Amino acid sequence: MKYFYKQYLKRLLTRRYIKYGVLVLLAMLVVGNFVFAFQYVSKNRSQLVFNKGVKILLPVYRSVREISKTGLNIFYIPKMLGGADIPQYKLVIKSKDLRALNKNLPSSLSDGVLAGTQWLSEEHKKTVPAKFTYKGKEYDVKVRYRGDNPNHWTRAKRSWQIKFDKDDLFEGLRIIKLIIPDDRAYFAEYLNNYRADKLGLSFPEAEYVGLRINGSNHGVYYQIEDWSRESLEKNKLPADANIYSNDDEYIQNSTFEEDGRSIFEDERFWTKPVNDKIFDYENYAEIDMLTKVIEQENFSEIAGDLIDVESLYKWQVALMLAGSDHPSDEGNIRLYFNNSSGKFEFIPWDLEVFPAPPSRISINTLVGRKLFSDSGRVYERNKILWEYVNDKDNIKDDFDFYDKMYKRLKANFYSDWKKHDSNFKFDKKVKQVRKQFENNIDDIKELFKTDNSRLVIRYDTDKNLIALDFFVDNFAGLTLKSISIPSDVFNGSVYYDTDKDEEFDLNDEFLVYSAKKEDDKILFDNIDYFLYDTKHTVFIKLNDNAQAINPTDIKINTDNAITNKKVKIKDKRYVDATTFNYFSDISQTINQFVAKHWMFIRSGDNIILPSGNYYFSENIVVPKGYRLKIMPGAVLNFAKGVSLVSYSPIEAVGTFYSPIVFRPFTGQIWGILGVLGAEESQSIFKNTVFESGSNAYINGVFFSGQLSAYHSNIEVSNSTIEDAKGDDGINVKYAVANIFDNKFVRNSADAIDIDYADGEIKSNFFDKNGNDSIDISGSSILISDNYINESGDKCISIGENSKKPIIFNNVLKKCKIGIETKDSSTPRIINNVIIGNEIGLNAYRKKAIFKDGGEAKVYNSIVWGNDVEVQDDKFSKTKIYYSDVEGGYDGEGNISIDPLISSWDIRNVSKNKALQNVGNIDMVSDILKDVLDIDIISIGLVRDIK
Repeated sequence: MKYFYKQYLKRLLTRRYIKYGVLVLLAMLVVGNFVFAFQYVSKNRSQLVFNKGVKILLPVYRSVREISKTGLNIFYIPKMLGGADIPQYKLVIKSKDLRALNKNLPSSLSDGVLAGTQWLSEEHKKTVPAKFTYKGKEYDVKVRYRGDNPNHWTRAKRSWQIKFDKDDLFEGLRIIKLIIPDDRAYFAEYLNNYRADKLGLSFPEAEYVGLRINGSNHGVYYQIEDWSRESLEKNKLPADANIYSNDDEYIQNSTFEEDGRSIFEDERFWTKPVNDKIFDYENYAEIDMLTKVIEQENFSEIAGDLIDVESLYKWQVALMLAGSDHPSDEGNIRLYFNNSSGKFEFIPWDLEVFPAPPSRISINTLVGRKLFSDSGRVYERNKILWEYVNDKDNIKDDFDFYDKMYKRLKANFYSDWKKHDSNFKFDKKVKQVRKQFENNIDDIKELFKTDNSRLVIRYDTDKNLIALDFFVDNFAGLTLKSISIPSDVFNGSVYYDTDKDEEFDLNDEFLVYSAKKEDDKILFDNIDYFLYDTKHTVFIKLNDNAQAINPTDIKINTDNAITNKKVKIKDKRYVDATTFNYFSDISQTINQFVAKHWMFIRSGDNIILPSGNYYFSENIVVPKGYRLKIMPGAVLNFAKGVSLVSYSPIEAVGTFYSPIVFRPFTGQIWGILGVLGAEESQSIFKNTVFESGSNAYINGVFFSGQLSAYHSNIEVSNSTIEDAKGDDGINVKYAVANIFDNKFVRNSADAIDIDYADGEIKSNFFDKNGNDSIDISGSSILISDNYINESGDKCISIGENSKKPIIFNNVLKKCKIGIETKDSSTPRIINNVIIGNEIGLNAYRKKAIFKDGGEAKVYNSIVWGNDVEVQDDKFSKTKIYYSDVEGGYDGEGNISIDPLISSWDIRNVSKNKALQNVGNIDMVSDILKDVLDIDIISIGLVRDIK
């Protein structure tokens, strides 16, 4: 059996079809490897071409590429029939002359050509004689290869320039250029020219033609007539005139591009493909003039005297439709000087099609950074652009034209065996280009719809001035239609400024808008356009007696400047422009200060305010580094909202008969008296009166007390603080505060507010204050010997982690809450009388950022006659020792005995017989060692309160 299988296999392998199968399999492996290698080389060409070994194989690679292209084109043979009837040219070049042309080209294997950096310089633009035939007529011509880039002349199909004898023109043309169509993206440039024609621009005529060279069919070419006197005349332009283009030869042979140069810097970067005959020499005065005036400061204003701006707008529109940034500072610009108008006109040339965002097409110095820095020009250009893209019939006409040309000529291109691309790639590119044109239209429309503008509303209450800063980030620009503001604040003045660095001054010459008031709106009839990517400011002057308004009540009505659609500016911010109005005053010298404020005088490093009656109509900021002394008998009358802030310590020491008074002028509410940043240099206020102050926000600091001391130690004694209209009568932050023997009466909110400070609040009288009489946060402070009556909220509030403050020998009565302890605060409450309140002692956690609520320890105190004597939440615990609590309370030594308070003066210890000598001295002796020196202690007060 084993022998049988061997013989069978031998016969099987000797059969012919098996042999052929093996050969086919081997051939498939060879072809597969070759295809793989071909694809690898194609994808990695840019890295491989500079390898010496690869260079040797490049001719083989190119031959294989052509064979591959031909193989693919075979499948299109049925589609090659029925081509359009396009002009057919015949060119006959002698063999020796053709060889001379080819030999004169740069080597296709040179590094410059392979890298795409080798341009066709003048030395390679050799011309030879040839015979040109069209419709049976023969012309003697000069021919050469053309095109700067290697793609024009490194393959079998090359671009040509054909020059006719001046006495035997070809259909009125002296020179025609035959360009390989794929360099113009096949139909892209044809559509660009079609659009340019609709826009009314002049441009070189173009058409598709066929070309045979020495009997060989070279397929379809894109023919462009060269600019000449004749072509100008056909465009109905003065023929005896100049056309300017960039001097490619100069630019190619220099480090022009690497140095970031611009052809608009100097006339030497230009050449003239068409030269007028007015002079006996080539006169470059026109382009020389343009390069000079560009540098003038007033160029934008005078540009219209040298440049046809209508031509400019339309040329820019043509570029933007193509997404083209090809006309740049390095070249591809054609300028025609019309010597009948004395102005330059722009000629669309080699625009191509790109996906570049149209909003970024600054493209060159002249256009981007000079001409279109003027908002009016941007507006006029954008109107033309929007009119073009918003016309559906117009856009449909563009693409119908493109599709018609493709349908008409595709058979001609299919039968062009020499073109660079295969027919498959040709079809793909045509579709891609069409899609790119569509995308550009969509992108432009989206640009006109999109708005990322910002608005900053600045309100300066000192100057009664609103400033609207428009940061316009909208391709179309914005039109300001109206502004809505509250009634009765507008005085009819609206000003406009584009200088972002200049401060507003009514004496300056600003553009004044024609504005009128209608209901709550200011309406404008001469605001036209806000340029995109710029800042514009509108100032609105309010009545001097206008009440402060909320800037969020200011409503802005803006439209898209081109489409007239409403634009809602989403990014809107508000700025209190008053905040830092006095920032520079902080560092002024003492001489500058007294020169500015006549009522103050200098004495060494002291600023003196003598005795007298003064009126302050504006905020006063005392500079740092000195000392302000206010003399006895000084009466400071402040206008509405006006404050005095000192960055130096203040010494305001009056006498009983000559107090120092801080008060409003004619019953108005003034601001504050503040001391800021004087640190350990103590400010002293003695025998002073503060009445009817409020709050202030100056130089970034919010002063909440009518007397405020921040980062500045302060002593206040024998003074009256009454009728404060703001948050606090006195507010102290981050300092040492000693406040004693003062009266706090009828302040609208807190009488004293202490934040993160040390010191002592002693022997003060509080009556009928609207919120807390004493409010401390994060402070360890001694509160003693105070009489507090009828506070709207707490007699004393202790919060924000106030560690072991001492509350000793105080009377706290008829408040909503006697003492409130919260948020990890741990006061020691000793020998106080807490009576007649809604809640005597309250402890809770107010802010969740604190782990615990309040933990008060109460000693030797009377808590009686309150609606609720003691109240704790679940986070808190009040511990009471040796105290008299109505109804009793768990804790060592606590009692519940009626103290018979109604029968004695609550502030007088000597009449409080019932609870004398029953307190515990041992539990508090260590706490009170610096406060009280006695051996026996009572429940209740241990010393009289004044």
